[in-house]
This record gives sequence, C-alpha cells and structure tokens, in this order.
Amino acid sequence: MIATIIGAIAVLAIICKGVFVLNRMGCGTRHGIRWAWILMTVAAAGVLLADMHATWPHVIFQCAVAAVVVFDRRTIFCWSRHETHG
Repeated sequence: MIATIIGAIAVLAIICKGVFVLNRMGCGTRHGIRWAWILMTVAAAGVLLADMHATWPHVIFQCAVAAVVVFDRRTIFCWSRHETHG
C-alpha cells in the first residue's frame, strides 16, 4: 500500500513538471525535446491511470525518474534558444 502511494506521488510530480514544461515551450524548441516531454508526460499519466500494483523496484525507479525530471538543472534546453535565462 505504501509503495503504491509513493509511486503515485512520484508519477504526479512527473506529470506536473511535464505539463509545466510543455506549456513553456516556444516555437524554437527542437522536435526531439518536445516529443520526449510529450511521451514522458503521457506515459506517466498512463501509469497513474493503470491498475497499479507497485513493487519496490518500480517505485524506486519512478522516484528516480521524478527526481531527475523535477530537479533537472538543464531545463534551459527545453525552451527556445532565443529566450534569456538567469
């Protein structure tokens, strides 16, 4: 039960970050980056909507992906090259 809750929280973090990043993308965003975020967000939604019987290895993986996605320091590459950051 606790594994399912932790996994769901991790997947929700991925979905929230994905929606945020997709909304911030400009016309200069490369198609590969755009498709990667779309697929990752849709896959996270699929995991959340599926009948989850989480095992600890799956939960650890979901938490690791959520940590990489949420705390990524290279988000500058997700938006247009012409925008200034800093």
